[in-house]
Amino acid sequence: MVILSMLILSIWLVRGELLDNSAPYLRCILVYIPKYAYELPWLAENHENQVTLYICLSFSLIFLAAGKTLLFSLQRLIVS
Repeated sequence: MVILSMLILSIWLVRGELLDNSAPYLRCILVYIPKYAYELPWLAENHENQVTLYICLSFSLIFLAAGKTLLFSLQRLIVS
């Protein structure tokens, strides 16, 4: 997760417009999670320039955690 976060942070620093293009699509997905339905509007009001980075980091970490959970669940079913 640290490597993924550092990769996204470096992309944000070097090519911010790349994340700016993908963030609106990811935001549509994150809004359905209650935590982000509250945090995203607050963050946009108080820290407007960090919203894109927050969206991309949050989405990638959630996707990574869900993927690992699915992978280990499938592995457990196959081994059993």
